[in-house]
Amino acid sequence: MRTHSWLLGALAAVAVTAAPAPTRAADLDNQTTLTFAAPIEVPGMTLQPGAYVFETAEGQGGRYTVRIHSSDRSKLITTTEAVSMKRDGPSDVVQYRPTILDSAPTALKGWFRAGSTSGYQLVYSAREAAAIANRTTERVIASVTEDGKGAQLVVIDGYGKSTPWQAPGRDS
Repeated sequence: MRTHSWLLGALAAVAVTAAPAPTRAADLDNQTTLTFAAPIEVPGMTLQPGAYVFETAEGQGGRYTVRIHSSDRSKLITTTEAVSMKRDGPSDVVQYRPTILDSAPTALKGWFRAGSTSGYQLVYSAREAAAIANRTTERVIASVTEDGKGAQLVVIDGYGKSTPWQAPGRDS
């Protein structure tokens, strides 16, 4: 019995150390503080481990402007775009994880406000979205500019195929 308890304890310790780096979220009005224990890719850059304030403002066409600040809000780190997404799991933070571990930083897909079923999904450039989709085999939302038109949103899959993006809850 003692050997069995020791084995279970050892397996639990391995499971904890092999688990992905923790990420936490805290909300206040249109601001969410996200804390990352490892580097994480966001559109245009990679954030180093630490806490960041993600501030959202509603834009046009179902898009949101996202300003990412240092934890004390003394520095604006970057501004990007997001669209709404619906929760499909229990986590407050959703990440694109590489299929080959440590092949590239984990990319932030989006986040949810505490207790909410809707959240914000980041919009990447077409180049970034294609790279993330390729290394994770997940669909990634991208902004592409077509001749004579404003930026359009598309979804890029792991094979590089792009299809028009549709807001959650809309029928095809």
